[in-house]
Amino acid sequence: MGIKLYTGLDIGSFAVKVAALVPSRHSSFRISMGSVPLELAHLGMAELYPPGTDQTKAEPDDALVIDAIHRAMADSGIKKAGKCVIGVSGQAVTVRFIQMPKMTERELHDAVSVQAEQLLPFDRASVVMDSQILESGQGGEDETMKVLLVAVRREEVQRRVDLVARAGYEVAAVDVDAFSALSCFLTEEDTSNENLALVNMGAKVTSINIVRNGISYFHRDFSIGGSHLTKAIEDRFGVGFALAEALKTQHGVLSEAEAAELGEEDRNPEVGEAMFPVLQDIAREIRRSFSYYEHQMYDRSVERVILSGGTAMLRGLRLFLSRELETQVDIGDPTARIPVSEALPHEKIAGFGPGYTVAIGLAGWK
Repeated sequence: MGIKLYTGLDIGSFAVKVAALVPSRHSSFRISMGSVPLELAHLGMAELYPPGTDQTKAEPDDALVIDAIHRAMADSGIKKAGKCVIGVSGQAVTVRFIQMPKMTERELHDAVSVQAEQLLPFDRASVVMDSQILESGQGGEDETMKVLLVAVRREEVQRRVDLVARAGYEVAAVDVDAFSALSCFLTEEDTSNENLALVNMGAKVTSINIVRNGISYFHRDFSIGGSHLTKAIEDRFGVGFALAEALKTQHGVLSEAEAAELGEEDRNPEVGEAMFPVLQDIAREIRRSFSYYEHQMYDRSVERVILSGGTAMLRGLRLFLSRELETQVDIGDPTARIPVSEALPHEKIAGFGPGYTVAIGLAGWK
């Protein structure tokens, strides 16, 4: 068949997630590799930490990560993983959107290397760097273009590649989590002029990616996520991390009125109240990002938000953020535009759907 298929391997701060696509018999599907239609056939997940571990304090050692990779692969049912595509996020990644004179791709490579010395917060030799032309102006002598510059700390890339190799797998490529996640919700043909924000909420990091016409114009990570919400419950009620996590999942952040309206009167509003200060911090950081995009860059407001990541499934979070951000907020389904194999158990998607967003995006890497 001559096509290259990859296993998406998302090594998060809470769990390792795995996804894989396979050739499909159904030619009407939109996801394809060249002329070959693909479908999602494998999903797997394994938590990094032993039960009850306070994830806001602990960092998983190499042995925990390697073990979680093995368990996630086993859970996915993949017989032969082949090469993997992995992602990076957080402080290891620096993203810049810059304006440059119009030039060729070859000229851009040299020019960006010079620009990087001034734009990056660390030494150029310590990072792996890539760039992409987003838009080119037309007409006039002062033609310019918008360029996306991405730099990832070389030591973090090498650490992850080495971990995957020690687990017995080969890395084909490294991508940025937020850009991989974006591919689950947009296609190259998307031309909507809507300002859309993809907010991917993990255990320790929340990523914001704002796009228009299928092109990313803003990216930012900040270090608040689902484990910080769990810690707030732990502190409020004096319980262990495992019980706090269970309370978070069971009760969410629904107010009494919202719970009654949804017919979920058994929800305990005190659990939501415990998380409220952290949720306010998250909303504040998102608003700050939106404000910068709107007023400093494009003078246009964000019109819709898509939530993804494991934390997106928190009960009541969509309603909370919709109120705080004063905009439409939807829970993203990373399988909405990807055909799903009949052999893939539905409960895997239903139980953790948005949490597989990055892994599925990585699996579709081209």
